Amino acid sequence: ETLKEVKDLREVNSETIQGNAKIKSHAAKERKDARRAIKKITATEIAKDTSAEEKEKKWQMEEKARLEGYNISEFDGSDPQPSLLSLVKFLMDKIQRLPEERCPVCSDL
Repeated sequence: ETLKEVKDLREVNSETIQGNAKIKSHAAKERKDARRAIKKITATEIAKDTSAEEKEKKWQMEEKARLEGYNISEFDGSDPQPSLLSLVKFLMDKIQRLPEERCPVCSDL
């Protein structure tokens, strides 16, 4: 809708009389008003885009803060350390089950 309005205003600014490209179809005041309207529309669209970008950045910052997680040591005073035991157990179970699993396409072991 906005693009159509801008297109129409640009046509007002650029239309010429058929047969003579130097004579404009519209009066100077109409063309000037059209150019001003285009500038206003462009400025409002830029403001809308800027505010939308700011909202998006704010949301991303909040999301980043949420994804960082909670500090468990604040709650119970412990200092948890990363453990590879659970990963090793999971991988061992997967590896041990591999000979038992069948191919979904041909049903072979």
